Amino acid sequence: MWYEQFTFWETNPGRPQPVAKDYFARPFSEPEFADFPAIDSLYPQGKTAAAFPVPVQLRLPAEYEELLAYSDGGVILNGEREFSYFVPEDIRDYYISYGFPIWAPALLPIGLNGGGVFYAYSFQQPGAPTIVAVAAGDIGYEGAVELGKNLAEVLRADTDISDELYR
Repeated sequence: MWYEQFTFWETNPGRPQPVAKDYFARPFSEPEFADFPAIDSLYPQGKTAAAFPVPVQLRLPAEYEELLAYSDGGVILNGEREFSYFVPEDIRDYYISYGFPIWAPALLPIGLNGGGVFYAYSFQQPGAPTIVAVAAGDIGYEGAVELGKNLAEVLRADTDISDELYR
């Protein structure tokens, strides 16, 4: 598998079942709406699924599903590059709690670098998603920087993704 070339600092038992294809595109539940940051002041019209449509294309690519089957969440290290990747439940939680549906709905956060920068799949263009770096404190398309076309390419680099983000 593609991930065998990398050093894992932490692994977990593999995920026995793939993630449902619509898991990330499902409408938000009432408890999830409570996790939106400053939602009442930003959207006084209320917390409804109609007010927050989730892009239907949000889903995990095969490469991420393969990684989860090996280790459901974990950490891959390569030099200064740290990829602390999330289990699907945490992906959905970060997506909501950091305001991605408000500021960058077509970015799906999949991990952190250990220093406040997300790795995210970008579904802005048709076709296979690219992987971008986006600062946790500045969620949006404008500040996102493309890291690569797939995880193997992104993780082969040995520099911290902050270096690419803040050039």
